[in-house]
Amino acid sequence: MPTILAASGVEIMAYKLIPFYLFAFVAFIIAYLLFYRGAIQLFTEKKFWINTFPILVFIFFAASTFALHFIAEIQTTSLITVSKVFSYSIILFFIAATITFLARKSASLVPIGKAGIIIMNIGWILFLISDFSLLRSMLIYPRDFWFIALISEPATYLGLTIAHLLILLGIVLNIYHKEPKA
Repeated sequence: MPTILAASGVEIMAYKLIPFYLFAFVAFIIAYLLFYRGAIQLFTEKKFWINTFPILVFIFFAASTFALHFIAEIQTTSLITVSKVFSYSIILFFIAATITFLARKSASLVPIGKAGIIIMNIGWILFLISDFSLLRSMLIYPRDFWFIALISEPATYLGLTIAHLLILLGIVLNIYHKEPKA
């Protein structure tokens, strides 16, 4: 949204972006939880790993972020960097886990399920590249102007959008096109 507003010539005040990024952050976390639920179903049907574990991680992450920002008074850019490193590690885990799954269960998957895993991994890799590019440009600016990096990288947002669509397509292809259980 800030990119669209900036591109259309609307004057943007940093403090007015805070509510937008508050809602965007919550949407980002919910999206990760949903992507996690879709991907973890490739490996297990246990309800703890599908439902409980991601909620516990979310609560821990939210509490840690709150404590670091408001109690320890860590700068916003540092928190963004830490959260991105955390998300990068989760994404790399997903890529490694799905490749391992594909190698182990390749014979039991229908071709469209294999394609789904490959498409999902391409999406995660594109996401990593786009998000890392955004983080790199964000760290170039002084810490009080980190939002300028967010509005000056429209190609990165296109890459992130395509990545999310690929991830979603990969999950849908794989989840809904498995071999029937015997």
